[in-house]
Amino acid sequence: MTTAGYTATKRFLGDFPGWFETVRACVSVAARTKGEFAGAWALDEARKSGIEWFPNLRPLVGYGILRRTDVTRGGRRAYYLMEDIAGVTSALAEVAREINDAATEAIGNSMYRLTFGIIGDARGAEGRGLGTGIGVRWKETYLILTAAHVVQETTYERLYFLLPSDTLVRRASPIPAKQAEVQLRRRFLLENPQVLLSDDFDLAAVILETQPEESGKYHFYELDEAHVTPPTPMQAGFLGYPGATALPIGQNFMATVYYDFGQTGDAPPGYDHQSQMSVSYPAGQDIDPKGLSGSGLWFSPPVRNRIWVPDVKLVGLVTKCDRDLQVLIGYKVERLIEFLKSKNQWMQNKSA
Repeated sequence: MTTAGYTATKRFLGDFPGWFETVRACVSVAARTKGEFAGAWALDEARKSGIEWFPNLRPLVGYGILRRTDVTRGGRRAYYLMEDIAGVTSALAEVAREINDAATEAIGNSMYRLTFGIIGDARGAEGRGLGTGIGVRWKETYLILTAAHVVQETTYERLYFLLPSDTLVRRASPIPAKQAEVQLRRRFLLENPQVLLSDDFDLAAVILETQPEESGKYHFYELDEAHVTPPTPMQAGFLGYPGATALPIGQNFMATVYYDFGQTGDAPPGYDHQSQMSVSYPAGQDIDPKGLSGSGLWFSPPVRNRIWVPDVKLVGLVTKCDRDLQVLIGYKVERLIEFLKSKNQWMQNKSA
């Protein structure tokens, strides 16, 4: 059952989403004071969330979230009353879920536009293997970075690629967008691909021709030697083409993407702690992670200047899944850089 406070809050935040933290600060203060509070107290609470200033709380009064009590006590402070704390709290929780869903989808789109599907041989049959790669621009060279085992068992003339698109299509998306038809895209065959394999790691790079400026910026991540793996655990996203999401169509199949987020950590015992890292694979998932090899491990940089944008930063590359520990294993971004640096001379000779 909706209440007046719930309805007013939903309507207000629909019109003024930037006031979310201010409304939440008002709820926090109102709960402590049993409803009535000074506007200055709400500002003090809002500052904990990075809100340095707001002029007054009259917009919340206008929408019916607050009622001004007309008690100024010394003529300096305006006091307000929140009569439906529970309703406003419920509305805030719902809006927070909507914001989180929208942010998750936006980050998913950022990963998707940098991700390639890789189709190779499996069990001796052409076109039955499925893996993942990410578009990277390294020192003026465009390439698809992936796990070596995704490509090394397939002759290069039988390697096919699923090119990245602009956006994922989701039902009930929280992000407003024009209605788009689902587009089926055929696999793509590269002419005479050049594949570089690492001598030390399960890594490979498929070298591409120079890309047009627009697609180069949009579908290829700019990787440089300044990248490092953050030292503390964090949430990392991964997106790829696990085989379990492939839909059979006659003798063929349609590949679909899957993405999720997990907590990063050190590599488990038995792995190389210096080179590798782990990401928790969400428990209870029925998606077989096979096929996620070659997926990027991404995190979203912190908010700057109170403006959040769905940028992603590369921190690693998935190469293995440990089913017993339910984690994905990947190489840290420093090892990706080390691999590409070892191939610099070859790439420079090719471009000369």
